[in-house]
Amino acid sequence: MASCSPCFTLESTGQAIAIDGVPADVFVALLDHLYTDSTEVAAEMALPLFAAADRFGVERLKLHCASRLEAGLSIEDACAVLAAADRHQAQELREHCVSFIVTHFREVHTTDGFRDLPRELLQVVHSAISTRLCPTGAGAPSTQLQSPGGAPGLAGAESARLSQVALGMDNLRVDP
Repeated sequence: MASCSPCFTLESTGQAIAIDGVPADVFVALLDHLYTDSTEVAAEMALPLFAAADRFGVERLKLHCASRLEAGLSIEDACAVLAAADRHQAQELREHCVSFIVTHFREVHTTDGFRDLPRELLQVVHSAISTRLCPTGAGAPSTQLQSPGGAPGLAGAESARLSQVALGMDNLRVDP
């Protein structure tokens, strides 16, 4: 196992080793992959196995789980997968999730997962909506608004305005 991941270089002491934060079935699936090189991943196991593969440095399994997550992305889990992709530095999966959320924004924005997204990821989604609704001209520099805290992103009123436009409610007034 040590050849598959540097996390598994331990001296055998014959004592049990506690592995916190990883459910037993997920760890068994990770071990199965390490011993058999199996790439069979059940849909419901893809997200927790993706996180475990990242934690233990099993890059090939992480990539396979990311591919499985991308292929099975749904309205209900898009935000959870986006948050996991961001947390585990899976840029391609993150970009795919953002694109999916923007494409299905009308449905995704009503989910609990969307309401639970961290502010930074909401800014990423709003920026992608802005880009889709108002693409900059070829070669023109894009301007980035500053949020009230000074972080790059959209100001509150502009963010709300973009959300309304994306929902087809662009006739509503947003007061700054």
